[in-house]
Amino acid sequence: MKAHSAYFVATILGSVWLAGCSDKDGGSGGGAEAGAAGMEESVPGGSAGSAHQGSGGGGMAGSAMTGGAAGMAGSPVTGGAAGMAGSPVTGGAAGMAGSPSTTTFLVDIENVSDTGALPTPFAPGAYAVHSSGDPIFTDGSADRGDGLEALAEDGSPGGLVSAVTADPAVSQAGAFDTPVGGSGPGPVFPGEAFEFTVEAELGDMLSFASMFGQSNDVFAGTPAAGIPLFDSDGTPVGGDITGQLSLWDAGTERNEAPGMGPTQAPRQSGPNTGPAEGVVSERVDATRALPIPAAIVSVSVSESGGTYTVTLENISGSGPLLTPISPVFHAVHGDSYGAFTAGETASAGLESLAEDGDPSVLVTEAATAGADAESAGSSPIGPGESISFTATPTSTNSRLSLAAMVGQTNDAFIATPPDGISLLDESEDPRRAADVEAELGARLETWDAGTEANEAPGIGPNQAPRQAAPNTGPADPDSMVRLYTDSTNDVDAANLANLVDVTVTNSSGLTFDVTVSNTAGGTAFPLVLSPVAWAVHDDTVAAFVLGSPASAGLESLAEDGDSSTLLADVGALSGVSDSGSEGTGPIADGGAFSFQVTLSASNRFLSIWSMIGTSNDTFIALGPTGIELVDSSGDARSDADIASDVATLLTAYDAGTEANQAGGGGPDMAPLQAGPNTGASEGGGVVREVDDVWAYPQITSLLRVVVTPQ
Repeated sequence: MKAHSAYFVATILGSVWLAGCSDKDGGSGGGAEAGAAGMEESVPGGSAGSAHQGSGGGGMAGSAMTGGAAGMAGSPVTGGAAGMAGSPVTGGAAGMAGSPSTTTFLVDIENVSDTGALPTPFAPGAYAVHSSGDPIFTDGSADRGDGLEALAEDGSPGGLVSAVTADPAVSQAGAFDTPVGGSGPGPVFPGEAFEFTVEAELGDMLSFASMFGQSNDVFAGTPAAGIPLFDSDGTPVGGDITGQLSLWDAGTERNEAPGMGPTQAPRQSGPNTGPAEGVVSERVDATRALPIPAAIVSVSVSESGGTYTVTLENISGSGPLLTPISPVFHAVHGDSYGAFTAGETASAGLESLAEDGDPSVLVTEAATAGADAESAGSSPIGPGESISFTATPTSTNSRLSLAAMVGQTNDAFIATPPDGISLLDESEDPRRAADVEAELGARLETWDAGTEANEAPGIGPNQAPRQAAPNTGPADPDSMVRLYTDSTNDVDAANLANLVDVTVTNSSGLTFDVTVSNTAGGTAFPLVLSPVAWAVHDDTVAAFVLGSPASAGLESLAEDGDSSTLLADVGALSGVSDSGSEGTGPIADGGAFSFQVTLSASNRFLSIWSMIGTSNDTFIALGPTGIELVDSSGDARSDADIASDVATLLTAYDAGTEANQAGGGGPDMAPLQAGPNTGASEGGGVVREVDDVWAYPQITSLLRVVVTPQ
């Protein structure tokens, strides 16, 4: 163990950005640089090649786009009514064109997301010129069902255009769907732009919306009431209006970590895929997702006499992953040096930093390469703590690189791009501190060193807080340094049997022995289970309904492991003959709860419910209506048939009551939360500015929108 990693282990808490269509020639991309992330195979739903070459209105497909307007769906777009079905999409009711009382405006929407931490495509969108009202959405209200959901989830604007065109306050509506210089409809990738023109009269407003590609249902757009196209003096508005835009949440689909969610457009299996907000559903969210750096650290920079002071503050206490960061590697260097190279294996120094939080070897490697390198801090930087260092650029060493381990991971680290950022301007004068601060804040990214297999953040047994010694853990199957994009769901149906074992065997007559065991120790997701609630009942009883909101009792069980309200509600049902709870505390690794139940010819079913403690609101159950232990003739079913049904029915569910956080390290999860019923809701199914626990980049690091009167 290196000097710094010893106490790091002891004291911290107990991109391929569009796989399959990230570069225009069909190759794999990484961040803003094609191929850089080192993940060569497409994710499921993925290999559209050139997404620009589709012939319909489809925005961002996970497979080839062949027509239509289904936007960013993960399956082929085949045309017709899914999008712009037969209605004009470039002019709408443009009745004022050419009238001397109107002004023509050119609207340019440029994708600049390659300058930030989360490069993303933006889908074809919808626009409207209107005199009043909120034609596209109403802030704080549910989606109207007029097509916003298709736009926000799948990048398909056609239905919304048709609905908006019928609004009597709208004088012109349409879709912007073809990138400037493009040969056909498709999304705009970083460096590309949409353009469209509108005609407006004095008093008119402009509204538009475009899907943020690496999300479930987030879109960039104007305020609900639009943006005025004329000022108070009647002068046409011109210039950059980006600052008036926001990222909005359509409230139609449960949010996942931006850029990593398995039911987001680049990775989903088909359009309109993913659970609704606020309802019970099977758990599909990734348990290995990580937030963007802006949710872990904030950056401030000052400058005096050519020397910069950089301060990193750990802000993870209010984000989706509560984690320390390691002492910080930093170096001032020339153009030829890079602390790592995306798509290549990590050096020994990067491995030591990323796995064990020890920057010393990386400092030595950098110094040997001619960089002015040091480490800041001698112990982990916990939530609420800060670390500062100074950097003085010269004409030969003018660039700054920094890197720090994300403590509650196996080998993830926050870092500047491989070549760093410049501290000098083109005249070799020090840049403004505010500009350096803004660039650092925007360009810090979360990287995977590729040296150790990833486990669920905050709970993995081979992560620094829990590993037996430094450099512990199996090798990563992908050994390349890459942007962190792990979206594995460790509690999905394919893996749950490795984590939880439920056995039901006939004892005698219609009495059965039931055992629930925690078998997750040593896995990538070593969960904890709450005491087990159970009920014996007939075929009319269901504690929850998929696709419907959870009851207060189920919420209490799923969020806090408290089954008392659920059992009181269930016990009062006429179809329930017996119920109870087993255990007085959590079931840890290797533990089990056993109990006995007696059924009857009329009450033939058994249901069980237990919270997965290292989660926000995930629980296990044998389906909504339980498992049949006695057949319709009143005879006990065989142990083999029951075991087969258990294997089929045992599922991890999301109660839909609390926004999910990272792995087992979310600050609002039961092991870490300040009190019961703590954490952000999933949004309530209303359209609103993005308020999710998963941080998103600032709108100005995603788009540049300029309006020019003609």
